[in-house]
Amino acid sequence: MLQEEIIRAALQPAQALFLYESLDSTQEQVRRLLAGQQTAFAVLSDAQHAGRGRLGRSFFSPPGTGLYLTWAFPLPENQLQPQLMTLAAGLVVCKAVDYFVHKKFTCMMKWPNDILINDKKICGILATLSSSVNELFRQWVLIGVGINVTGDTWQFPEEIRELVGTVQQQTGQAIPREMLSAHILNGFYQMIAQDSALAFDGCVAEVKQRLCTLGRQVSFSRDGKTHSGTAVDLLADGSLLIQTETQQLAIQSGEVLHKR
Repeated sequence: MLQEEIIRAALQPAQALFLYESLDSTQEQVRRLLAGQQTAFAVLSDAQHAGRGRLGRSFFSPPGTGLYLTWAFPLPENQLQPQLMTLAAGLVVCKAVDYFVHKKFTCMMKWPNDILINDKKICGILATLSSSVNELFRQWVLIGVGINVTGDTWQFPEEIRELVGTVQQQTGQAIPREMLSAHILNGFYQMIAQDSALAFDGCVAEVKQRLCTLGRQVSFSRDGKTHSGTAVDLLADGSLLIQTETQQLAIQSGEVLHKR
């Protein structure tokens, strides 16, 4: 079980924090709490029994080994691109893991929302918008993070076992989950502490340095058809620019598969 006092002691500045032994989903719990909140807050759980990722997929969330959290903040007046939220959050997670394993660029990013170490997925990110009956803030940004921190992958479902990894398995280092969660929450807070729009916009250049999708042959779906091409750039709004045989296409959402 996560130790709440360790997390709280490492938060700079202090943030509202709700910690649970088990939940259906941290994102769902955030939505249940929104009406009573006025500032950014976080929900963490030692396990999830209905964790979810992008495109409605489930997210395997066993107890005692992972970090499952959702951080919520009121939507600023300048509307933010959802894709930029995902990328900026991914950058915070990458830097946090790098900090604890004492090696830069340990983590790489696969567009749009996966964090990889040695080409194995160790983290997924889900950024969404949510409405609230809160009179002060009608719209909130929810950033969900699921990280495989410790242990091996033998317990994962067989269909994903070869695709995923844990931070400990891939780096040989066991990071305290409490300290990792506090480092990530501090990074999220700093991300919006001044000008939210500028903070998200400014992350694109840094994301490019970690984006292992760039230069890769990829496939993606558009208008009900599967297309192939080369990922050539990350645009200012977080879209992925892909060069096909006939044209360049900017992909704003959906799944992009790396070709082996």
